Amino acid sequence: MRFVHDSHVRLGSRPAGEKARGFGVVRKVQEILASMAAIAAIFALFACGARSGLRFEPTDAGPLEETCSNGLDDDGDGLVDEACPCPAGLTQVCYGGADGSEGVGICRAGVQACVETLGVLEWGECEREVRPAREACIGGLDEDCDGTLDCDDADCARDEACVSLPPDDCTPHCPSETCDGRDNTGDGRVDEGRVCDGIEGPCPAAGAIRICDAYCGIHQRCRLDGTWGPCVVDGMGPVPECDEHADCPHGYMCDVGSCVQSVDCRSDDECDYYFGDGGFCTEQGFCVSECFHHDDCPVPLVCDLGLCVPDPYHP
Repeated sequence: MRFVHDSHVRLGSRPAGEKARGFGVVRKVQEILASMAAIAAIFALFACGARSGLRFEPTDAGPLEETCSNGLDDDGDGLVDEACPCPAGLTQVCYGGADGSEGVGICRAGVQACVETLGVLEWGECEREVRPAREACIGGLDEDCDGTLDCDDADCARDEACVSLPPDDCTPHCPSETCDGRDNTGDGRVDEGRVCDGIEGPCPAAGAIRICDAYCGIHQRCRLDGTWGPCVVDGMGPVPECDEHADCPHGYMCDVGSCVQSVDCRSDDECDYYFGDGGFCTEQGFCVSECFHHDDCPVPLVCDLGLCVPDPYHP
């Protein structure tokens, strides 16, 4: 069996205490399966000697030598485990970005496979990784992966988009969030709490973020041309199957961008076994206890697997 492992295994991403109120038997089965998948991914990660991590920067004593099969760019030449022998068919997580940048902002580790080149087995290119780039100072993304974005980044102090801000602009010390693609409150999150709900047509500012009608961290951003971009899974990329519940067949919900079977129902009475008199059957044909769409919940709560909860996800 060959595992293709991911450095961003989502462990414990549900809000605390949710299981006690959730989908009963179905929720428990989903959690068990998710845990098994996570454990398998972690086992493969360590068993194969791969690791997601950081590039070791060259020191004053000169560049470091490349250490094989650790998934890192040890010698700082922009390549990961280059010219290193490896077992046929194996894959490993890889990252060649700067020290401390992996998993910050837009930066993500990739995957490289052991390939044969001129009869020699060696690690191929690190695919799908995202390394730091120059901060754009507009758009709501942390392109240089230093933990700050747009006008809050020191690199943007003289950028025209930031110099032209009104003198009474309170970001990042505002008392509340505004739908503008910026971290107004300085809590490390942008446009959280459904502040961009209900905005149709042109979006208010490049980089503004709103949640899509699906469960578990799916959002879309406002493009520079004023139109909403596609829904994507936070930190993972394009949705694999769905970006709203209506994309799925009857009895299925859109969860982390995929159609997941739930408690099939045709009427509210069929949900009583799981939730007593509190649950109901959605138009999509599965049972929930409190909500179906995000706007079934009071702002700033979101609907996650049928429960109104504080939004635990952010792009």
